[in-house]
Amino acid sequence: MAENESAKIPIRLKLVTEIRDGAGRKELLTIEEEGTLYSKEDATFLAYKEMMENVGQISNVIKVKGDEVLIMRSGGVSMRQTYKKGATTFGSYQSPYGMMEMVAKTENIDFTNRIDSRKAKLILSYQLQMQGEWVGRHRLTFMIEKIE
Repeated sequence: MAENESAKIPIRLKLVTEIRDGAGRKELLTIEEEGTLYSKEDATFLAYKEMMENVGQISNVIKVKGDEVLIMRSGGVSMRQTYKKGATTFGSYQSPYGMMEMVAKTENIDFTNRIDSRKAKLILSYQLQMQGEWVGRHRLTFMIEKIE
């Protein structure tokens, strides 16, 4: 193992996704999965798998480095989107229904991961546009608990 790499730490993850549309409606989605947390090349990675209805298993990798977050999904759907605080970034989302362009205007990234703590938290909030249509404001809260 390279000097700047760490072992994969088993974790329990609770992800709460809050979506507010233009009409003020709010949707809450919560998933709880087990996964791993590790560091590599000055970045922190969070990896987990989830089952999505009508699509199947999806592998998720979230890379956090400084004020930037990269979300990569593969499997039943494929997605690659970078989020950078205060910036507008472009990505793509591939589902069984086809490819869609994504545009994210990131409002905030807040990552708390202290080495001495059993818990870590990542909050990501952004406005999302898919295929040229604004679909709302998203707030993802990743609550991470290291399994002893």
